[in-house]
Amino acid sequence: MPDPAWTPFIQSSHFPAGSQNPPYPDYVSGANGLTGAFTATLQLFFGTDLVPFEVYKAVPASVAICTNPRVYRRISDAAEEVVEARIYLGIHFRAADVEARRLGARVAWWTFAKALRPIHHGKDWHDHHD
Repeated sequence: MPDPAWTPFIQSSHFPAGSQNPPYPDYVSGANGLTGAFTATLQLFFGTDLVPFEVYKAVPASVAICTNPRVYRRISDAAEEVVEARIYLGIHFRAADVEARRLGARVAWWTFAKALRPIHHGKDWHDHHD
């Protein structure tokens, strides 16, 4: 059951007056499609999801819940945060975010398998670049 008192975060005092939900289609989420492709590529490159990392914002966070840096224990933690952010902002429903992330991951798997191939140099290459 929807909560009639709920207000999207994009309409809060943290954004310019009059900020509204953007007038574009809900399905699928572009932000989560890109995030799904990027995070899946990182997981494939490192061979694991367990990669702690931090994301720094160039300017101080203007919203109290946005820490700087954002600290993650896993790559998938950041991807899940993008899903939640788009919902809280009032931009997408969960299905649009989850499906977009799945689509992005599929693109990453295909690209990683077909296009991101190791470069094989001549046998002397490693002797000069270790």
